[in-house]
Amino acid sequence: MPVDYTWEDSDQRAILLKLFERWTWDEVWAVYPHLNAMVDGVEGRVHIIILCMDHVAHMTIPPGSYAQVIRLIRSAHPRFGNLYVVREVNVVVRMAVRAWEALAPDLVPRVFFLSSPEAVHAHIRAEV
Repeated sequence: MPVDYTWEDSDQRAILLKLFERWTWDEVWAVYPHLNAMVDGVEGRVHIIILCMDHVAHMTIPPGSYAQVIRLIRSAHPRFGNLYVVREVNVVVRMAVRAWEALAPDLVPRVFFLSSPEAVHAHIRAEV
């Protein structure tokens, strides 16, 4: 399965969304209702951690991703916390995300691009 999801921790504070090579946006949208149901089953904010599992993740992002990410964020569960992407991205992508956040700060969960799952955990712990 190109898209997999599970609780990241026993505290159920984060959902780990794994994207394997050759994933599609249809596959992401197919699991989206399950992510919402997971959040509905617990109290408090739940962060989403996106982990690209292949070594050439930059080559496997499907076309139309910018529009899909906007759609994904606009339809985010009200209790989604931060969105963490474990992957290095270029400065243009970072600038586009920051511009989007500046234009719609209440609409968008904060997006962070971090280099490792350990960096994500440190960031989540620092928030508490």
